[in-house]
Amino acid sequence: MAKAESKKGATSSHTIAAKGGCLQHNRRTQVAQNVYPERTHLNEAWESKKIADRKQLRGLKERAERLYTEKTGQKCQASFAPFRESCVVIKENSTIGEAKNFARMVEGAIPGIECLGIWIHRDEGHAKSKYIEGEDFQCNTHAHFLWCCQNQNTGKAIPMSRQILRSMQDMAAEAFGMERGTPATQTKRKHIPSLEYKLQAMQTQIDELQTALQSLSVAKEVKETAFNAIRGVKERLLSLFDESALQRQIKALNRTIDDLAKDNKALSAKLAESVKNAQNLANLYLSTSKDAEELRQELYQKNQKEHNRGSGQKQSRGFHR
Repeated sequence: MAKAESKKGATSSHTIAAKGGCLQHNRRTQVAQNVYPERTHLNEAWESKKIADRKQLRGLKERAERLYTEKTGQKCQASFAPFRESCVVIKENSTIGEAKNFARMVEGAIPGIECLGIWIHRDEGHAKSKYIEGEDFQCNTHAHFLWCCQNQNTGKAIPMSRQILRSMQDMAAEAFGMERGTPATQTKRKHIPSLEYKLQAMQTQIDELQTALQSLSVAKEVKETAFNAIRGVKERLLSLFDESALQRQIKALNRTIDDLAKDNKALSAKLAESVKNAQNLANLYLSTSKDAEELRQELYQKNQKEHNRGSGQKQSRGFHR
């Protein structure tokens, strides 16, 4: 089956467990590499009183973990996700009111879930090539939504099924007046992290720059110098892609090491049991060998006595004759 094409200008949403630094990122108290500070004043935000005076999410997460333990009597597993964050693609002129409407729709669809914060970002994207006429900044306008997904009565995390996540795409389209994006099951596309998105955009810019430079009527030496500079930037850019791929390989390798460690622990236990069984067999062999030797000695002595008795009787009969 052929892959479906992604719809340009359509909305989409991507939901993950909220990271510890999400408040700093969304508020821009920590500026990531893919942020253009000169556009940050265009951002909009709304925050619940529950997070307005908090610098980090860690305190709220620790409280959620205590509630879970108190209600269930169990320690939290690593997969426990009382807070989740959605990133929704929106229009550049989308409003905070439309974002609040989307949040209310999600809260109505998932009983117990609560929106704690909304941040509209208009300062992420990439600058289009300035060497091509009519090209300017390409904005990646989107909104972040922070959700509290913990049932306050049971302490457990409220699940967000695939069906719910798919329906959130429909809600986003309705709330922001946009077309719904083609489902990932049809496009086969995976979510691209923001840094990789920017790196890919830079790669496109470099290709455009090379094309534009090729058409310029300048001295060969000038062109060669420019091309060498572009190649250097391109090599550095590719190395960043490689570093990103390397990080994924390292994670996969770490998982393999963990699996091997578990297997090694199980094998060690089996080996210890085998050694113990071997020692028991060795002791049994020694004990059996000792018993066999004693029995052999006993039989030998018995045979000797019978042999000596038989010889004595023959000598006695011969004397009487």
